[in-house]
Amino acid sequence: MADYDLKTALNNMRGKSFNFALYKGKKDNQVLVTAKPPSTTQVTALEKECGEVTRVAKGICRHVPGEGTEFSTRLAPPPSLLASLTKLFRERGCAKFLPVFVKQLGPNESDEVHEVDSTDAQSGGNVQGQEVPPADLAQQFATLKAELTPLIKAAVAANPPNKDAILQQVSAAMAMEKAGDFAGGIQAFNALRPLLSTTAPQPTTSQTTPPQEPPQPPKTSLNAATLTAAFDRIVPTIKQAVIAHPNQKDALLRPVAAFQAHIKAGQLDEAKQTLGSIATQLKSLGGAGGNNPEAAKAWTLAKEAWRVAIETVDGQLNKLHSAMIATGDADLKIIADKGLPALTDNHKTPVMRVLFEVDQTQGDARKQAAAKGLAAVTAFRTHITSDPRVKVMDEDAPRAFGSPLTIRQSIGAGLDALEGALKPMAA
Repeated sequence: MADYDLKTALNNMRGKSFNFALYKGKKDNQVLVTAKPPSTTQVTALEKECGEVTRVAKGICRHVPGEGTEFSTRLAPPPSLLASLTKLFRERGCAKFLPVFVKQLGPNESDEVHEVDSTDAQSGGNVQGQEVPPADLAQQFATLKAELTPLIKAAVAANPPNKDAILQQVSAAMAMEKAGDFAGGIQAFNALRPLLSTTAPQPTTSQTTPPQEPPQPPKTSLNAATLTAAFDRIVPTIKQAVIAHPNQKDALLRPVAAFQAHIKAGQLDEAKQTLGSIATQLKSLGGAGGNNPEAAKAWTLAKEAWRVAIETVDGQLNKLHSAMIATGDADLKIIADKGLPALTDNHKTPVMRVLFEVDQTQGDARKQAAAKGLAAVTAFRTHITSDPRVKVMDEDAPRAFGSPLTIRQSIGAGLDALEGALKPMAA
């Protein structure tokens, strides 16, 4: 399948849920990760690479950077699924997406994704004519918002005739922020600049001259793909809100159905307004971060610290790979081939699983997940501080290989961050 690349397909998920299908072939195995359920054409192309294939598993998958990739199936996952996917990831150069988790979907959860159309995962590229926004658009929006806020206040005070036009454009930018359309929000804010003069308008001298209309900001174009992508990003939050607030289920799902109907009918203005109302409703219920905004912020920072810790050690071990192989030592060869998992005695996987469980639960279920996470963190910390292999690798790497290795320091710092964020959730 010349135009399919697993690593590119995984990168294209960008936090969304995609379809997956695992195929076993006479010559090779492959997992298709696609924005829409795999087509007959795609499977036929796959057989050119793998030989005649048989599908052994299907469902949906989702990757969270620094945490791992979760595969969910309608039927109970076969025992071999985890090992098969992990092996494929390593063979296809996708180790950065490990570890892999497998689970069974709930009775009311779909095992297919149909409406994700902003990315063409099968080809490893973008849908023609659509542009995937860069990852830092949210930060660009926040920076621009902070820059313009004092100018907006000054302009409203200095030029009352422009007040309505300014506030209308500000409202448009904020609505796009809620909808996740940061590119549109940036465009809306930039359109304000001509209106932000603080020079007071001159009084008119002629009674017959009609008052000048304040300059109108240009309308910001809407894009169905951008709105759909913004909606896809909050789908997990909607699901969590339904679980946490079952009495609000109908109120939460009605605007979802309305948004989808507006998109299908091409009513983009109505779709944007509905998306904004959904975001406001979710915020009023506590959103995706749990019951406490501060706890949500701490959890986000802790996950980032953990991601950095894992990537730091993985990078250090990758640098030592050739040197460890060259020693001819059997133990070092295992560490070189397997990386950090060779030294963690399966303590890393329970911690990574907790990150998913905490993100996908609310209320008492989240409290239980956090308590489970604290136990996993403690066990992992005990391991890295007491395992003699970890101690020897940390202490001898600079001398033996000329490159530092900081397993205890880096992983310990990441575990400390997770523990600090989990304790309030478990209390």
